[in-house]
Amino acid sequence: MWDRRGFLRGLVGLALAAIPRRARAARSERLTARWLHERTRNTRLGALGARLAVADGGEPRKPYPGLPRIALARAPWRETPALGALLRGASGARAPDFPELGRILHLANGVTGVSPNGTKLRAAPSAGALYAAEIYVAASAVEGLAAGLYSYDVLGDTLVRLAEGAPGAARLAALACGAGPIEDATAHVFVANVFRRYTGRYANRGYRYALIDTGHVAENLELAALAAGVGVRRIPLFEDDAVHRWLDLDGEEEAVCAVAAIGPPRAAGSAPPRAWAEAQAVR
Repeated sequence: MWDRRGFLRGLVGLALAAIPRRARAARSERLTARWLHERTRNTRLGALGARLAVADGGEPRKPYPGLPRIALARAPWRETPALGALLRGASGARAPDFPELGRILHLANGVTGVSPNGTKLRAAPSAGALYAAEIYVAASAVEGLAAGLYSYDVLGDTLVRLAEGAPGAARLAALACGAGPIEDATAHVFVANVFRRYTGRYANRGYRYALIDTGHVAENLELAALAAGVGVRRIPLFEDDAVHRWLDLDGEEEAVCAVAAIGPPRAAGSAPPRAWAEAQAVR
């Protein structure tokens, strides 16, 4: 015979069992997001750092010793539409060649100046000028650039070739996730973050700064492509683990936070793929 307390515990157990698994998972995710938000908040005494792994800043760039490098070609500068006109609906629909891709990457996060203390400043803002972002390019059909996987060495102004050949169907499928005609892109650009570059100075708060700065780089990338008349589309859904295996990242110390498809490869003068045009129309 159960006592009253045991009876109530039994009722609670039955009620929990009746909650759909998806609802319980959603509640768990909400609690996890709240936990992460709280652990990365700032206080009057500074950032918190006791609950998340915090390491030294590490190298400001990935060196890749011994790998082949290609000097970044850049298309000549030309007048572009004003920002207002660009945001009101100027959408590109053509594929870039290598010089145009080089200018897009440079305007996304390239070196644009030097501060009085000698820090090389970049096109995208960064918390403390620490620059956690790393950019990778999977080129499929960029005129003037061999198909392959590249890392954008910002300080050296080069592309470091990590692997040869265009991405196969399986790797593109890892980017699909209902995102549309991304298999028709000339190249895919990945913006990753090396989190310790920020957490070394800003503790847990550095995680937020890294994500914020991802937005700066990704927006620069999109605006630079649109200004050049090049097709660009953000890919918000992708299979993290598959993409990290592709780029040889651990997904913890360094993780991909944004992906974009650049330029549909098509014959000159032909209409862009219908799905691509529709995606641009509803951006």
